[in-house]
Amino acid sequence: MKDELELLKESVKSNKAVSNIKLPVYGLDERINVYRELERPPISLFIPLGHDVPNPDGSKIENPKKHYRRFFDDELENNKEIFTRPTFTNVEVIRVKQKDGTGGMFGNLFGGGDDDLMDTET
Repeated sequence: MKDELELLKESVKSNKAVSNIKLPVYGLDERINVYRELERPPISLFIPLGHDVPNPDGSKIENPKKHYRRFFDDELENNKEIFTRPTFTNVEVIRVKQKDGTGGMFGNLFGGGDDDLMDTET
């Protein structure tokens, strides 16, 4: 089963025209005289979404809502097939510790802080 899945993934990778969304193909089933889905994409690579109800009179399905979306088993930003370069910028953050007894960067600009008032005697 795992080898079969790997073969399917390789065939999808080799075909650059593969879409992430596939629409179902319907054909007339002459045995029961109803339109049915003919070709389904591999369930290990595509997830079926939506539902199409066949017409009771056997006519062709109009405005189908069912479709298949490609499934990725890891986060998209980790997938090298989709993103060839890193998607997020990594920036190192440097934190500075405030010295005791100072009002910080803007302490002198705004008249210090409440700490300065506590230290003075009146």
